[in-house]
Amino acid sequence: MDMVTTQLAGWLGGVALAVHGWVESMTWVDVMEFFFVTMSMVGQHYISQRNPRGFGFWIAGNVAALVMFVALGRWMTTLLYVYFLYMCFKGLVTWRKLDANTDADGGSRPKGVAPMAEAG
Repeated sequence: MDMVTTQLAGWLGGVALAVHGWVESMTWVDVMEFFFVTMSMVGQHYISQRNPRGFGFWIAGNVAALVMFVALGRWMTTLLYVYFLYMCFKGLVTWRKLDANTDADGGSRPKGVAPMAEAG
């Protein structure tokens, strides 16, 4: 084995030990927090790209946060996330209503005219 390979193996071993120690020290709260923050960020990304799939990620993140905050007895934060969950569903319903009234070119469609996907 040459010197570079030996140094690389030693460095990778050190990183593996550090990551193992970090993962071992994580609590269920850390994991839940990581999950709901990640879901919220992914959801926001999709929404910023005008993709309604983001609401699903937001809903998953808010449900995870609700479970965590109820288990921790953080009642004011729980109420906040109940409101966030309500706003997610309200936004999704509004998005679907607006999408149903939009034609393929992005313009509004007269009432009674089916969306392009249903008209075919």
